[in-house]
Amino acid sequence: MKIPEKADLWVQTYRKLNDDALYDYLRETFKEKLSTDFLDKVDIVDFLINYLNNLDRQKEHYKILKLIDMIYKYNYNSFKKGDYQYIDSYILDIKLFKDEITLNDFANLTAAPVESIDKLIEFHKKLVYYGHHELAYKIAARVYTPVEESLDLIVGAEKDFAFAVYLYKWQEHYDKIKTGEEANREELISYLEEYNFSLDKYYDNIYNYLTGEDNLSKDFNQEFVEDQRVFIEKIN
Repeated sequence: MKIPEKADLWVQTYRKLNDDALYDYLRETFKEKLSTDFLDKVDIVDFLINYLNNLDRQKEHYKILKLIDMIYKYNYNSFKKGDYQYIDSYILDIKLFKDEITLNDFANLTAAPVESIDKLIEFHKKLVYYGHHELAYKIAARVYTPVEESLDLIVGAEKDFAFAVYLYKWQEHYDKIKTGEEANREELISYLEEYNFSLDKYYDNIYNYLTGEDNLSKDFNQEFVEDQRVFIEKIN
C-alpha cells in the first residue's frame, strides 16, 4: 500500500479504511521516520490511540504489541514525553493480564514521571491491587522525588508512591521479625524519613502490635491495606 506523503491525504485515506486495512496502513506509515512537517500537521497519537482502542475492544493483543514494537523501532523519538503513557498503557494492561509485567515495561513512564503522571498513578494502583508489591515499590522509589518536587503537579501527587514505599519497607521489616532476623529500627526510620514519614512516635506501637500474640501469622500488607482505619486505631 502506498502511503500518501501529504498530511491531508494521509488523514483522508485513514478515515476510509476498515480496521484490517488500517493495521497495514499504520505499519507502513511508521516504517519510515515521520517528518517534522507531517507531525506538525497530523495529530498522529490521536489517530494511533483511536485505532489501538479498536484493537483492544476486539482483544487483538498480538496486533497491539507488534504494532507498538514496530512504531518504537522506527519512530520512538517522534513522540512527546507525555505521549508515551497513552501508547504504553496498552502494553501494560496486556502484560498485567498475562502476569508478565516487569519494571522495564514502565521505562517510558518512570523516565518522565511528571509528564506521565495520569497513567503512572493509574497503573501503580493496579500493581498494588494485583499484588505486585515489589514492583510497585521499585517504581514508587524511582519516581517519588521528581513527582514530589514538581511545581507542575498538584500538592500531594506523590502520596500514593510514598505510601507504597512505606508498606513495602514495613513488610520487609516485618518478614525479618517473623523469621527471627535482626530488624534494624533506626535504619527503617531513617529510610522512611526520605518519604516524609516520621516513624519515631509510632514505631514501637506498630512493632508491639505486629509481634503480639497471634499476629505473626498475619500478612502485613493485607492487614494494613484492607482496613487502614482499624489498623491505625490498633497501633495508636
